[in-house]
Amino acid sequence: MDIIAMMPNSSRVPKKYLLTGGTGFLGTFLAKGLLEKGAHLYFLVRQKSGRDSRFYVQAQLKRVGLQSQFFSQVHIVSGDTTKQNCGIDREWFINHHSDINAIWHIAGLVDFNNRERLFLINTEGMRHIIELAKNLRAHIYYVSTAYAVGASRKRELFEDALKHSGTFRNSYEESKYEGERLLATQIASGDITATIFRPSILVGHSETGVTLSYTGYYVPLFFFATLRQQHPFITGLPFIIPYVRNATLNLIPIDHSVRLILALAVLPESNGKIFHIVHPQPPTVRYIFQESLAELGYRRIYFVPVPSWILHGINKVIRIFSYLFVRYGKRVRTQLSDYVAYLTDTRSFSTKNVRRLLGVAADVPPLNKTLLQRYIMYAVGHHFGRTKYHNLSFVL
Repeated sequence: MDIIAMMPNSSRVPKKYLLTGGTGFLGTFLAKGLLEKGAHLYFLVRQKSGRDSRFYVQAQLKRVGLQSQFFSQVHIVSGDTTKQNCGIDREWFINHHSDINAIWHIAGLVDFNNRERLFLINTEGMRHIIELAKNLRAHIYYVSTAYAVGASRKRELFEDALKHSGTFRNSYEESKYEGERLLATQIASGDITATIFRPSILVGHSETGVTLSYTGYYVPLFFFATLRQQHPFITGLPFIIPYVRNATLNLIPIDHSVRLILALAVLPESNGKIFHIVHPQPPTVRYIFQESLAELGYRRIYFVPVPSWILHGINKVIRIFSYLFVRYGKRVRTQLSDYVAYLTDTRSFSTKNVRRLLGVAADVPPLNKTLLQRYIMYAVGHHFGRTKYHNLSFVL
């Protein structure tokens, strides 16, 4: 197999990409950046009709500010990453098998409980992407996650091939690990070329606050925002919040993550490398929630430092008792309990590979109070993306 022919062209940015996950949070912002650079994008979508799919793709791109003049560069491909060859029909292969420069594989499922579906999409989906890349002789740009490392106890996590840590905090991490392992094996064997990006927790645009996803950081915010809306008096009650001293929450604004990914992707030196797309100086968990809850109007918050094992123990007790409460139990489990593991993390992510190629351009502005306020204002103003809470409009 001619590996050189498969490598990204070092003299120009490839102009035709097949894109999975192109209507998701990162995918939409990334697509905007690629389209504005002149690329033609083939969005792989599970479609009911071509018109509906195109309308939805364009609507998502409009939400992140793409001008309609770029819509002529948008193409729709019917397919499904859970199927062989990603479900793409033979006619499309005949017409495009030689002109797709690279595959951007961004599609993935973020869920902490649905193990079977997680492995179908995040692991088997990768297997089918590899198969597709071989058939198209295309480079793969894969968006994994910084948390595919699982429950590794290393203080610093490096940008290298994952080694099985033995444990994972949830099935999401494990499924992403297995998907990345499949890709790493193929890279090592020389069968394909690829670049792997591992973003941490994505949050909205640093200048506008715009987000298309309310997972991660936004989930506990939603819990406390709706709690305040339904019971306004609660903001005056004392809240004791245990936290792990020195624990950080690695949030990175979507615009900076896209900026880093696109800057790295065009460099020939990025081929075969792994990059942490993370905040090099993440704020502490205490700072984030102290400022965020204050912005939501909670006036009597008391933070108490505890060892991580105590916090996990408290979480297990709360989770058990949550089943006694029909109305709030599920919300406690899915909006608070599932995320506790990420609130006790004292590890750091190395960005040596990113810095070696980008230098000072790898810097990300601090996540300060003003930025957190911007995110909260946008989330509350847009009801956390939920029409059910259209009246979530209390004054901040």
